[in-house]
Amino acid sequence: MARYLRIFNFLWKLRRVEHALIGAWKTMKPNCITSHSFTKLQHAVKLQLLSTLRQCQVLWNQMNHFVTNLQYYIMFEVLEVSWSNFSNEMEVARDLDDLLAAHDKYLHSIVEKSLLGERSQSLYKSLFVLFDLILRFRSHADRLYEGIYELQTRTRASSLSSQDKNRSRRQTSDKSSEPGSWLNDGRKALEERAGEFLQNMGQELEAISKEYTVLLEGFLSQLPVQQHVDLKFLFFRLDFAEFYSRLHPGS
Repeated sequence: MARYLRIFNFLWKLRRVEHALIGAWKTMKPNCITSHSFTKLQHAVKLQLLSTLRQCQVLWNQMNHFVTNLQYYIMFEVLEVSWSNFSNEMEVARDLDDLLAAHDKYLHSIVEKSLLGERSQSLYKSLFVLFDLILRFRSHADRLYEGIYELQTRTRASSLSSQDKNRSRRQTSDKSSEPGSWLNDGRKALEERAGEFLQNMGQELEAISKEYTVLLEGFLSQLPVQQHVDLKFLFFRLDFAEFYSRLHPGS
C-alpha cells in the first residue's frame, strides 16, 4: 500500500504542475489581442512591457516542454507499458502466488521508472524542487498579468470622453479606493509606476529563469548515469534536439 501512496502522490503532484501551467497559459493567451491598448504609452515603457511579456512566455514554453515530455514518459512509457506487461502475466498465471508475484513486479516497475526507487532519490528530490519552482512561476505570471490588465484599464479610461470617464470612475470606484492603486494616478505617474512594476517583474522572472536552468541542467545531468534504461530514454525525450547537451559539450 505504501508504494501505491508514493505513486499516487507523485502523479497528483505532476497533474497539479500541469494544471498550473495550463492556468498560466489561459491568463497569458488573451493578452495577444490587447496590445493596441498601450499605443499611447511612452516608447520605453512599451519596450519594457513587450520584453517582460516575451520573457514570461519563453519561460513558460521551457517549463511546458519539460512537463509535457515528462508526463508523456510517465503515462506511456511507464504506466501503459507496465500495465500491459502485468496483464500478460495475469493471463498466464497458474495460481495466486503467480498473481502476487506479477503484481509485485508491476509495482516495482512503476516505482523504478518513475524515479521513486531508492537509487533515484536524488533525482526525485531534484524533480520536486523543479515542480515547486514551476508553481512559483505561476504565481509570478498571475501577478504580472493582473498588473498589465490594471494598466490596460487605466490606459483605456484615460482615452475616454469626459462622460465615459465619469461612468468608468463609478464602475471602478472600488478599485480606485484601494491605497496605491494605479487608477488614482495621472498618466505620468501611471507610466512611472508601470515602468517600475515591469522592471521588478522582469528581474524576478529573470531570477526564476536562471534558477530553473540550473535545476533542470542538474536534473538532466543525472539521467544518463542511471542504471534503468528507461530513464536514459527520458533524457532523450527531454533533450531530443540536443539543446541542453550543446550548452555543456564537455559534460
